Amino acid sequence: MLRNGVKIMTAKELVRKIHESGGQPYWVGGCVRDSLMGCPSKDYDLVVFEMTAEELESVLSDLGAWKQYGKTQPVWVLSGVAVEISLSGTSLENDAKKRDYTLNAIYCNAMTGQLVDPLKGSKDLECRVLRMAGPASLTQDPLRIYRGFQLASRFNLEVEKDTLQKMKETSAKNIAPERIYDEFKKWILAPFPETGFHYMKKTGKFPPVLQRGREEVTEQLVKDATLYREQSSWSEMFMWAAILHCQYPEIFKGSPDQSLAERNEKESIYSKIRKDFYEFSRHHQKSKELESRIRALAIIISSDRAADYRRLSLLMKKEEAFLSAKVLRLREKMKLIVSYCPTEAPKPFVKGKDLSKLGIPKDARMGFLLKVAFQLQLEGISKHQIMDYIQKNHHIL
Repeated sequence: MLRNGVKIMTAKELVRKIHESGGQPYWVGGCVRDSLMGCPSKDYDLVVFEMTAEELESVLSDLGAWKQYGKTQPVWVLSGVAVEISLSGTSLENDAKKRDYTLNAIYCNAMTGQLVDPLKGSKDLECRVLRMAGPASLTQDPLRIYRGFQLASRFNLEVEKDTLQKMKETSAKNIAPERIYDEFKKWILAPFPETGFHYMKKTGKFPPVLQRGREEVTEQLVKDATLYREQSSWSEMFMWAAILHCQYPEIFKGSPDQSLAERNEKESIYSKIRKDFYEFSRHHQKSKELESRIRALAIIISSDRAADYRRLSLLMKKEEAFLSAKVLRLREKMKLIVSYCPTEAPKPFVKGKDLSKLGIPKDARMGFLLKVAFQLQLEGISKHQIMDYIQKNHHIL
């Protein structure tokens, strides 16, 4: 029944031992749903009826090392077997009503392969409908609202009207941001993220990093970015940058010769972008990457200067910059990227040993002068001209 032969083979002995000890094991959730749709599955969930925790742990101990985690809904994992095991102290029909959506409440007898579908989830799956498993499914665990968005986006589902109303009414506060992020990562990489975003708008439930008031712009960006997502070297961050940059219009205003106050204001916004995304994802590298990409988008959108396009390669690869301009339909900026953005990030012409020859000591001031030299290089000035300029002016810079 389940179509990933390797993983099922590693679980066969586990299933047999549980059955021999009196338990009734059933595959449930994503592995059954994905199998019915002919899709590969990463998550294998086994629910066992007619067995106590002590009896299950005795079986697992005979098979090897195991771990148990979770308090309200304990889960057991046997070392070396990619299966999460849970126990149900009720009937299969009542267990189904406690799950999130009907398409995740389809059971497969782990011994016989027979399907048991008490809530007609396979019918909903066939009709591409997302329906809550029971009236308390979403209030019981509000994270399931966000899971609904990513499921709708992965399988292009229509959310049933009562389920949609319950999504809208149920409070989703006090959920750890990183738990929400896991669902939104699946959403943003799904085949149809515009479907999930449509239901975010309907319910008013958005990712914490999205500000309200720019939904129409964001929805169009979701559609446009999805067209080019697979061409990016980092699809997830490509999508987040495309979607989130429009939340901060202030960074695209001002002239190249902006005042110190304007620069400081923009720097505070970039810092906020990085901090907010870290609070959401708990991932430093992704937060820094997002900041770099949005800085690059600020150049692409607001500047026509060749020097700024040389700086682009310090923030992202030329191919990524071109792809970002393509998503935003900035044809003229695409030409500037092709003309001026180097394939590789430029290396400084002027180094510390060059300044030492001018008698400049190796201290903080040398570091400042190296930065000045590099900025002049990006403006298109030759090394000879830069050295001449620093020699004449380093006392007053």
